[in-house]
Amino acid sequence: MGKERGRTAGVDERFSERVRAKRARGIDEAAPDAVICRLCSRAFRTISFTHLRQKHHFRGPHPVEEYKRRYGLSVAACRETRRVIRINIRGYWTSQGRRWTALRIVEELRRHAREGGASPARLGSPLKLAIHRHYGSWDRAMVRAGLRPDAHRLQRTWDDDRLATAIRARHAAGQSLVASVVMREDTGLHLAAARRHRSWGRALVACGFDAKAHRAPAKWTEEAARRWILEAKAAGRPYTAADAPRSMHTKITRAFEGGWAAFVASLGIPYEGRTIKRNYWTKDVIVREVRRLRREGTPLYPAALAKSRAGGALLHCGRRVFGTWDDTLRAAGVDPTRVRLRRSLKAPDIAVAIEARRAAGQPLEGPAVAAADYALMRAATRIHGTWENALEAAKSGDRPG
Repeated sequence: MGKERGRTAGVDERFSERVRAKRARGIDEAAPDAVICRLCSRAFRTISFTHLRQKHHFRGPHPVEEYKRRYGLSVAACRETRRVIRINIRGYWTSQGRRWTALRIVEELRRHAREGGASPARLGSPLKLAIHRHYGSWDRAMVRAGLRPDAHRLQRTWDDDRLATAIRARHAAGQSLVASVVMREDTGLHLAAARRHRSWGRALVACGFDAKAHRAPAKWTEEAARRWILEAKAAGRPYTAADAPRSMHTKITRAFEGGWAAFVASLGIPYEGRTIKRNYWTKDVIVREVRRLRREGTPLYPAALAKSRAGGALLHCGRRVFGTWDDTLRAAGVDPTRVRLRRSLKAPDIAVAIEARRAAGQPLEGPAVAAADYALMRAATRIHGTWENALEAAKSGDRPG
């Protein structure tokens, strides 16, 4: 390593001496049409592969790159040579019809905007690279093309005012406000409305529209469903709930008491499909189920409920009916913080909770505590090892270090 540094230092000293000598003879090494080889001090238009291989015995696959790395250079050619290379490259890509000029970028953005796909996610990589090379960002290129970036961005930042403005703009432009049409034409707007107002209909009401006036016309009626079943039976096709069109099945199960199987039986046709007893989740049913699971000592945090089919249904319906699972627990008279899987409980908090249960006359047996306050039991066993150790620590006032 020391020999290599000494050799490099010697070369640099000889290079400096030759530079001073050439300057004394009137040779301008900083001229834009020449570069000086750091190894032999000769002037060239470019430090070439051949020169480095033949004169200085470079052996690597890329001698020029190795030469630039060795001396910390960014280029190894004079300005005039680099200018000619740029002109030739531009001429080649122009002849191939693949050169991205500022005018072509603007025209391509306008064409994509007319076709409904000017967002960055829908542009090809060559066009995106050209945009960043010419304009620095997609927003600047869109402004240069006379387009509004926010109108073509897939992921927009929505607030209530902006959402209401977009909905009213669709209505003023004569565009449909039917949920399925909006979802197809402007997915971002529909998703933002569902996220901020829980549904597209509620978003319309918040903007002053009648949601019922902007519903899609009903395709399936009871009479149309009856004809479909009779035609399917006559043709020998299956007519079970799994084979029925989804929109028709949803319409019948909501409007007809007993669901699809009862509707088919009302036509005098035996139902050949499999029937499943379904729970119709109302607020009272959800509250009763939560309280029953609480009495049985079942963990009520979402991760535990989602592992079972019945618990997952309860979790889903509770969120749908009450808004959040915490609101569901509060409606059932359960403190959400007492059933969460992760609570920031430390040793002093555990001791205080145990003393509070003892003062209130609540049971301190392990199963009873796990059923009433699972987070306390979990934190106690994590810190103290067992529930009995936690009771002893709370009684003696000891705190683990």
